[in-house]
Amino acid sequence: MQLVLAAAHLLRDDHEAVQAAYERGALLLEASEAGRQAAFAWSELADILEKSGESERAVWAFRQGMRLMGHRSTLISTPHHDMSQTQAVPPMPW
Repeated sequence: MQLVLAAAHLLRDDHEAVQAAYERGALLLEASEAGRQAAFAWSELADILEKSGESERAVWAFRQGMRLMGHRSTLISTPHHDMSQTQAVPPMPW
């Protein structure tokens, strides 16, 4: 229901209402253990946030969707590496 409402708000160009409806929809789907549907809603919200120029919130929403799909980030738990010690990747031949 919230995702349909979000689509209606999108047609009316009410971006704040779109974002709120997608977030509510994603949270409700997540609570009902509808993981794939909730991941889709988070992804849709992320696209809208990205198009609205809210990059940080978009990344957060994409991560919410990825979490529901079983993705666990390994970048956070790895120690910081000195990038100056790595060699540059050679350009591709084409």
